[in-house]
Parts: sequence; structure tokens; C-alpha cells
Amino acid sequence: MKFTNPFELNPNINSFIVPITKILLCVVFMIVLFYRDRFFPILNKVLDIALAIIFTCVSILIIYISIAEIIELHYKNKDYQILSKKSDVFNISKDEILDLLDKNDCMDITVLNDYNIIHIGVASDNHVGDSAYFGKMYYIDTKFYETCESFEETIEHLSNGRDYLRVIMIDDISPSNYSHIHYRRNQSEN
Repeated sequence: MKFTNPFELNPNINSFIVPITKILLCVVFMIVLFYRDRFFPILNKVLDIALAIIFTCVSILIIYISIAEIIELHYKNKDYQILSKKSDVFNISKDEILDLLDKNDCMDITVLNDYNIIHIGVASDNHVGDSAYFGKMYYIDTKFYETCESFEETIEHLSNGRDYLRVIMIDDISPSNYSHIHYRRNQSEN
């Protein structure tokens, strides 16, 4: 069994067991720390308080990282489920996708590129109670593009020379539910 650094997010995690175990151990450790005077009394109050603060912070950090690993694993499982249903792939032209993103302020499109799931879309911000959006930015996975031109260049690269992208979902809904989108259902490509 390979041990990993508990202070680093493990992107290769495949099970919820490790992060949940780390969370439970940290909670038990914090309970023991709370009742530390009963188990191992420390006579120096300054040292007692310093150790309590340090160990509490370390436990909270490990719990925070473990929760991030659980969230990461959840999204990885969601992408796996999407890949298992790749028969529901729709070929939508790049121009139509770019037009769709240009007309919307917030949209996420799940694309199958070779055997990888990629999220492309547009994100904007707004003030609470205000319906006007500002700061529109395009994105591909975690990389943001401030201009549509640089985004289009990357989309061109993602299409592998095709005039379409292989779309699985638009805002977590099948493209077949959008009546205004023209697509070809993909059956032959894998």
C-alpha cells in the first residue's frame, strides 16, 4: 500500500474510503485533543495551548483536503458515467456551438474529445439582485479566455480537423432537448 502526503490533494484517488478514513481519524484526534487533560496532562499552559492550536489546525487542514478529494472523486465518477453512455453523442458544428456560447452569459457544454470529457463554456458574473451580467469569459476545463478569438483557436484544435464537436450535454441536459440546435447523432465514432 502506497502512502500519500495527507496535506496534498490526491488526484489519483479511486475510492471514498481513504478520505473518509482521514476525516474520521481527524475527528477522533480532535476529540482526544479536546479531552487531552484526562489522557496526557501538560503542565506548561503555553505549550498546552500551542500544541492544541497546531494540532487543531492540522486536523482541520486534513479534513478540508479530504473533502476536496471526495468532491474530486464525485466529479470523476460523474465523468465516468458520462463516458459509459457515449452512444448519446451529438455532432454539433463548431459555428453553432460558438454562436450558442456567444448568445448566452452562462453555459457549460460537455464535449467528448477522443476518450476524454472536456467542459467548454462561458461564465459571467453579476451583482446580487441585478439581472445584468458582466465579465464574460470563455473557458475550456479550468483555463479561461478573455477573448472569443483565443477561445476559437483552442476549439479549432480540440475538433481535430472536424467541422463539429462531439457534444454529450449542454448544461447537463441532452442536446436533443434543445429544439433550436441542429445536430447529427453520432453512432459510428468512438
